[in-house]
Amino acid sequence: MADFALVQAAVLAFAAAFWLGFESVRRGRAGLMAAARVAAGVGVLVTAAALLRRGSALGAFPIVSRYETHLFIAAVVGAIALALDLARRLPILTLAASPLSFLSLLIGSLLGAPEGAPAAVTQTAWAGLHVLAVLTAYGAFAMAFVAGLLYLIEQRELKAHAASPVLGAMPSLETLRRLTVGAVGVGLALLTAGIVVGYLYARRALQPGWRMDAKVWSATLTWAVYIVVLAMSFVPAFKGRRTAMASVAGFAVVMGTFWVAAFWSNFHRFL
Repeated sequence: MADFALVQAAVLAFAAAFWLGFESVRRGRAGLMAAARVAAGVGVLVTAAALLRRGSALGAFPIVSRYETHLFIAAVVGAIALALDLARRLPILTLAASPLSFLSLLIGSLLGAPEGAPAAVTQTAWAGLHVLAVLTAYGAFAMAFVAGLLYLIEQRELKAHAASPVLGAMPSLETLRRLTVGAVGVGLALLTAGIVVGYLYARRALQPGWRMDAKVWSATLTWAVYIVVLAMSFVPAFKGRRTAMASVAGFAVVMGTFWVAAFWSNFHRFL
């Protein structure tokens, strides 16, 4: 019951962060944006507390199902956005990332925590490193999605010569382009590390045939997609709008891997 209350509190915190940030942009009031940052920070901390409680209850590494996966993604996306916001004075990131954290938490709360002990294969240091690297990579790809989407919105508003209050909160297109490419690069490095760790662990711990698991193939596809996105981002004809569109489309592939794991994977139920 306490875990459920924590998750619901985090859901409300991220909802409040979005509403306060939106009102700050609409009204031009900086104080509301400061409150949005506080709400987002509370959401991150409360979600982290829920994960810690889950780990304590299990007596094990806490990410063992889609429930914990969605909680972790919500926390890491919120934390990355808030850190970039505070470090580079980009409040639009907190505003734009809060709905992702909200939706991830909402899905997690609807799924609920599973009953029973976690599978032994998930409770090793190798498995923990694999899961943390891959899920943090997904968080970085989520930030690439946010930055890419903001790039597309700002470019459209500029071309339309719109006098939108959103433009006043936006950084330059070049800043958003660099954020997109940087997030893709970090995510790709983490995903590569996660795949390598998972491969080395699976060779030792899993039965033959694990290479044909649907999640393995979908993760490899995701890796290949972002390799192409990162490589093409340095091609002059692909820079800017096309890179932003590719980062948005790439995140759809990431989301697809969650459903692959849920319905077709034999042992990747938590990724």
